Amino acid sequence: MATCKASSNWSRENRARAEKMIKEKKMTPTGLKIIKKAKEEGRWEALEKVQNSEIPEDLKKALLNNKTAHAYFTSFPPSSKRIILEWILSACTVETRHKRIIETVDKAIQNIKANHFRQLKK
Repeated sequence: MATCKASSNWSRENRARAEKMIKEKKMTPTGLKIIKKAKEEGRWEALEKVQNSEIPEDLKKALLNNKTAHAYFTSFPPSSKRIILEWILSACTVETRHKRIIETVDKAIQNIKANHFRQLKK
């Protein structure tokens, strides 16, 4: 479940940038405290699975229950999958996560990408 705090999850690129600054001894004490807190709260690596396009088990199960949804979802480009997976990851409650998974499957059945504000007609 998401941390649901004002602070953001760290992308792979930002983690790499921060690690490079630490290695080069350019990171300030304040920056080190922020990183430590992000690691303690799970925000440091929260996006790792999303960025690797790993589908969480609950979504995978829901998609496998509908062959059409599964086929369309797997055909979505990686960038669209990341948007959807991060949206599901960011749910602050189990109920919200469940609703987002249902919406993802329902839209995938229609070959529509959930949580995409602009859908282009094919």
